[in-house]
Amino acid sequence: MLWLQWLIAVVIVFGGVVGLNLGLRMWRSQRRRGAATLPAGEAAVRRVGGLSVRLHTDRSLPGGLQAGGGTRGTGELVLSSRRLVLATGHGRVIEIHREQPGEVRFAGPRRLVVEGLHPSGKARVRAELVVDDAEGWAAAAQELAQSA
Repeated sequence: MLWLQWLIAVVIVFGGVVGLNLGLRMWRSQRRRGAATLPAGEAAVRRVGGLSVRLHTDRSLPGGLQAGGGTRGTGELVLSSRRLVLATGHGRVIEIHREQPGEVRFAGPRRLVVEGLHPSGKARVRAELVVDDAEGWAAAAQELAQSA
């Protein structure tokens, strides 16, 4: 009967770990979607979610962004006529608009690099994204920069 108690304990611990992991994933997904929302009256021209993102920052920030090595995660990229927003599980990590310029460039097939200030203004962030139509995103972001 001891083996049955051990089996039940293992199942309970395993279920707890799986449940905690699922809860964290849902929380990060909700945080990412919330951070990618645009202000009222502003419509998204382009939007893509589920992106593979690698973040580099020059200064550690509250919320998990650490200076030095790259942080990997999932992101959502949104472009309107006024701003470009990149959101991850860390919240809104880059926002580019007239008052806070940045750079978006095509870096190869399905590769897009977005550089700008963290919305707090306390650190520079570089994001390397894997996105379909990276050339189209870079061109659309260039139009945004020219209209500002």
